[in-house]
Amino acid sequence: MGRLTTHVLDTAKGQPGQGIIIEVFRLSNGERQILSTVTTNNDGRCDAPPFRR
Repeated sequence: MGRLTTHVLDTAKGQPGQGIIIEVFRLSNGERQILSTVTTNNDGRCDAPPFRR
């Protein structure tokens, strides 16, 4: 099973990127379809994968 993972880092502050909204879309025939929306936690990670196939 394929999946997408993330880890957001704020390199200017040297700490995790907290509260970042991540949206995953599918593009088909020029149309965008949203597949999922997640927000990063205090560690800069998502509690669940933003996309799982």
